[in-house]
Amino acid sequence: MDPPAAMEPPGFAFAAAPPVPPRPVRRRGSRRGNVRAWQDAARGRNVAAAAALARAPQLATLGLNRCDRLTDAGAAALARAPRLAALDLSNCRQLTDAGAAALARAPWLTALNLNRCDQITDTGAAALARAPRLTALALDWCDRLTDAGTAALAQASQLASLSLCGCGQITDTGAAALARAPQLATLKLRFCGQITDTGAAALARAPRLVSLDLSRCRRLTDAGATTLVQAPWLASLDLSRCCRLTDAGADALARAPRLTSLGLSGLDQLTDAGAAALARTPQLTALDVSWCDQLTDAAAAALAQAPQLTALDASWCRQITDAGAVALARAPRLAALNLDWCEQLTDAGAAALARAPQIVTLDLGSCHHLTDAAAAALARAPRLAALNLDWCEQLTDAGAAALARAPQLASLSLCGCDQLTDAGAAALARAPRLASLDLRECHRLTAAGAALVWALRPAVLPA
Repeated sequence: MDPPAAMEPPGFAFAAAPPVPPRPVRRRGSRRGNVRAWQDAARGRNVAAAAALARAPQLATLGLNRCDRLTDAGAAALARAPRLAALDLSNCRQLTDAGAAALARAPWLTALNLNRCDQITDTGAAALARAPRLTALALDWCDRLTDAGTAALAQASQLASLSLCGCGQITDTGAAALARAPQLATLKLRFCGQITDTGAAALARAPRLVSLDLSRCRRLTDAGATTLVQAPWLASLDLSRCCRLTDAGADALARAPRLTSLGLSGLDQLTDAGAAALARTPQLTALDVSWCDQLTDAAAAALAQAPQLTALDASWCRQITDAGAVALARAPRLAALNLDWCEQLTDAGAAALARAPQIVTLDLGSCHHLTDAAAAALARAPRLAALNLDWCEQLTDAGAAALARAPQLASLSLCGCDQLTDAGAAALARAPRLASLDLRECHRLTAAGAALVWALRPAVLPA
């Protein structure tokens, strides 16, 4: 039997970038009027605008985030759109259960974001559970939802992705109901503070669960982490800021047979011993241990031995030094590394990382000891395509000129590198592959420097 496919809830796609406005509905040559209808809907002015959008024959994706005048009547009009498949109405706070019920009747709707529509209650959730094609639903911070609402959603026969972050009335009873959802593959319950180890144990029995977010569920302990290891298909798990977890929980998670992505950010009790245990996780490819204050170079050395690890976030682990960077440079598969705010790193550590043949993405932001020597070393990294050196205040135009010669560098961020001048910007504009450049808070740059970059590389900086 193949594992179920995980599916992201709709809120993430919409949060990344505003949707492209749909083409105006061409009726009787009134192009200007149709553009105005779009603008009215985008500003939440009236129901007629939503009705006009609903008549757009090809409209499949629509984002109306923060249209705070959109009401249930407008939602009912949108539900009649003939091809609408993905809809973002997050922060439309006038919507109520009546609006949710109307949207549940939309014939082709598969993804719906109602985050922070905080008038929606269990009644609205029950209506949405009857939507014929809905596979992805986000109801984050709809804090009137209770276990009764989650029980109703668990009956939805098509629902594969559900996000209920910040719904603080959900308890272990609601988690147990969701564990019985027949198709649920992705579940996010971040900030659901009443969920305990009992709820985690119930979710471990979910038949198709692939991705689970219980971050900031602060009642979870090592016992809950131990039960989650038994989830048959679980590949992605986030327990960040579950502050009762210790090395014992990490040791249990290391035995998860299918776990590929794990978030443990902000665990004050996680030590080098726990990191060493995690390095033995057989399938782990992505690990977040940022803000784990007790981790040292020993943890970095242990994680460098993880056989499948390709992405590591150890930002704000302030005890990591050049020795840890040297160890990580030897990790066999590590392609993405974040050591932001590891303030003890120096040019020697950066030089070691530059010699790592596999690293493609590197974040050394706010490593204040780095100088132009580090930039020169990193410019020789054979595969480095994305580099963040934000707030490395010792970098100068000489470092920028060195980075401009990096053979593969496509994305560079130097925010807050206040010694850069127009000369450094001019050098970067001639970088052979650079497609993205961020020079915010570089206060010595002038309009002339920005104009030069724009003239030489118009795709790099925004107009």
